Amino acid sequence: MNGCPEAFATAGERRWVALLLCCTLAFLAFSSAALAAVAPAAAPAAKPATEPPVPADPLSRTTPYSTVIAFLRAVDRGNYELASRYLEGKQPAKKKEELARDLKIVLNRGLNIDLRDLSKAPEGRLDDGLDVYLEKVGTASYGSESLDIVLRRTTKSDAPPIWLFSSETLSRVTAATEEFDLAWGEAIWSDSFREINFLSYPLFLIINKFVAFP
Repeated sequence: MNGCPEAFATAGERRWVALLLCCTLAFLAFSSAALAAVAPAAAPAAKPATEPPVPADPLSRTTPYSTVIAFLRAVDRGNYELASRYLEGKQPAKKKEELARDLKIVLNRGLNIDLRDLSKAPEGRLDDGLDVYLEKVGTASYGSESLDIVLRRTTKSDAPPIWLFSSETLSRVTAATEEFDLAWGEAIWSDSFREINFLSYPLFLIINKFVAFP
């Protein structure tokens, strides 16, 4: 009988300890929930800054192929102001238009290539032994002379790289033009008449086609 009160007291203490422990745990859980409710939401991770895309060249000068094709289309329509924008150099506008006319003659009469063989890659051909910024279109022959038709790739920080007919080629096209004889279908017309266009096409060529058709 002597151990019963002691055992009872021990059991009572255990109940108080258990109750105190439960209260403590409940208080801690409530405090954590309250802190979570008032804590500021974590800021979303900042997205890495991206540079704005470089706009495409509106004149299609981004590959050797597109530059040559676009130039030929411009001169065939008689739009030498547009054609001059495919030429390298800072000559006056009228001078560049004259160079575009001369280059047209050299390409049409002295150059014999398959345009489909021109590179359609923005960097051009890298296995031709030339500088990476140069691309050879072909060689125009006239008499005992010849002229390499070369494009140069130019770059600017705010624009895509473009290909232009090089200044070295342009420095010799006028002299080369003088060595070519006009085809009969052109020689019968005056210089001023050959510059007249109909629906963006040289009028003298349209007349020649109708005359030759019968």
